[in-house]
Amino acid sequence: MAATQPTFPDLETFHHSHPGVTPAIGAYYAEAARVCLSHHHVPPTVILVEADDLPARSYRLDWPVAGQEQYGAWANRRV
Repeated sequence: MAATQPTFPDLETFHHSHPGVTPAIGAYYAEAARVCLSHHHVPPTVILVEADDLPARSYRLDWPVAGQEQYGAWANRRV
């Protein structure tokens, strides 16, 4: 049986784990990520996170799909 991937933290809580990132900036980043993810992927998806000093790990990532308002705000055309 295949192991399940751990769930990636909610994009809306980014600021909780990154000192110096305010809730407003975290929300800005989360919205940008939702638009990019929605443009190229269908939730949920599996992502691979790599860092120089840590082994790569797979995570399950889920997010609310961006709507027309978000696509317009970020000047992205919906595919």
